[in-house]
Amino acid sequence: SSDLYPCEYIYSDGNAYIDTGYKHNNNTRVQMKAQAVGAITGNVFLFDGPNADGTRKGVFYQVSKNSWAVDYAKSTARQYLSAGANDVLEIDFDKNVCTVNGETKTFTASSFQSTVNLTLLCSNYGDTPQAFTKAKLYHCAIWDNDVLIRYYVPCFDAIMGTFGLYDTKNNVFYSSASDIDFKGKLIVPAGYS
Repeated sequence: SSDLYPCEYIYSDGNAYIDTGYKHNNNTRVQMKAQAVGAITGNVFLFDGPNADGTRKGVFYQVSKNSWAVDYAKSTARQYLSAGANDVLEIDFDKNVCTVNGETKTFTASSFQSTVNLTLLCSNYGDTPQAFTKAKLYHCAIWDNDVLIRYYVPCFDAIMGTFGLYDTKNNVFYSSASDIDFKGKLIVPAGYS
């Protein structure tokens, strides 16, 4: 749409999040570039959609360990990353293998299907969004068994007056799923000020 303007990133103050409308499974791949901003005082998720039985696929910061952690299937298999709290994270969580800034964690493959939607910048635990991250989100792609189903780029919708993610795969604009809007950083073309 000619009313959408590209952004370098969208920013959540710890209340805004994206509901992807997609229920992930063991064959899901999530590629994301994000950066948590400021002090992290509680567990916060970059993406997650856990079943009530605890099966999940997510990347989050665990304050008790002062570390970014990766969950796949049952959280008893949790693994920890060396990335710092406020590092820019390049995440590629492909099926049972998660690589963050070149560091790879491999899980034992298993089958699961989430019953709740995958959310970005929070955990949708049992269909209740929680553990929100104050963060910049630069882009995100979601694949279902090697088929691209979402390709999110940050943008500003001039008609709605809101920042969000535009899914170029399905031509859908996603604003915050909460009543708190995203902020963002517009990309200003050369020659404009």
